[in-house]
Amino acid sequence: MKLYHGTDKKNLKSIMKDGLKRKQKNGDSTYIYTCKTRKEAKKWGEIVLEIDSKGLELRNFYNENPIWQILIMQDVSPNKISN
Repeated sequence: MKLYHGTDKKNLKSIMKDGLKRKQKNGDSTYIYTCKTRKEAKKWGEIVLEIDSKGLELRNFYNENPIWQILIMQDVSPNKISN
């Protein structure tokens, strides 16, 4: 399944080199938020990355904001990302 992640242009070089990394907040790991469509991901950043989610730990996420739909529960290596 393909997932999409919106980000700022300034982040592209480091993401393509190092992948997407979860950040730490208050000692807890956060998730990588993704969307099911490019159109939705474009609302969150000027660059939309396509992620090959095969083999990644995913969790559906629903709340008042239907844009964020799937959480990736681990870091994503660069070989799973294209733009």
